[in-house]
Amino acid sequence: GVVYFGSDISLIDMSTDGSLVSGYIDQGAGPRAFAWSPSSGFQFFDVQPGVVTDFARMTPDASTFVGTSGTNTMMVRWRTSGEIGTQYCGPAAPNSTGQPAALSAMGTNQLVAGQLDLVGSSLPTSAFGFCLASRTATAASPVMQSQGLLCLGGAIGRFVGPGQILNSGASGQFQFTVPTSAIATPTGLVSGQPGESWHFQAWYRDANPTTTSNFTNGVRITLR
Repeated sequence: GVVYFGSDISLIDMSTDGSLVSGYIDQGAGPRAFAWSPSSGFQFFDVQPGVVTDFARMTPDASTFVGTSGTNTMMVRWRTSGEIGTQYCGPAAPNSTGQPAALSAMGTNQLVAGQLDLVGSSLPTSAFGFCLASRTATAASPVMQSQGLLCLGGAIGRFVGPGQILNSGASGQFQFTVPTSAIATPTGLVSGQPGESWHFQAWYRDANPTTTSNFTNGVRITLR
């Protein structure tokens, strides 16, 4: 249906799925950038007291906004979706960088509101890997021919379908968007349901010093 925002509001951008719009409102005290969705209403992007962005253009997934500060005329980048979920079973075993690889979740755990991203960091450069999923967590346990520890139990699925094999590139990072309507299990893909807790971990190749593999920590996320 039609949603009326008022005559003092200018709409600037919209997410790919149309679930969120951004723009700015000017009620006489200067423009304030905002994002709006049916579920959360208005969210204003005040950088600091007295300094607001005067427009907000978003990435297609609505996770990041850019604009300018109306007071200081500086560019602003605003990541709306902070880290979510609970990390466990960490830190992971160190890899060839000397550091443990870390896995975090960004975005949203709301099935209808947007996307859920798993972000791996402190990985060896140009390392191949993929993400794992299970409804069950377990205490860290060694894995044969791997220097890492497995933090998932029960039925463990692997995201190894087309486009799901990851590479850390020159930055030593990768990002994976979890298809919450097609979560990998050993018996096929399943759709995540509200109230379910899922556990995720990433596996990756390494040379430390010879060819081996390793794991990140685990992340627990309860879907809504």
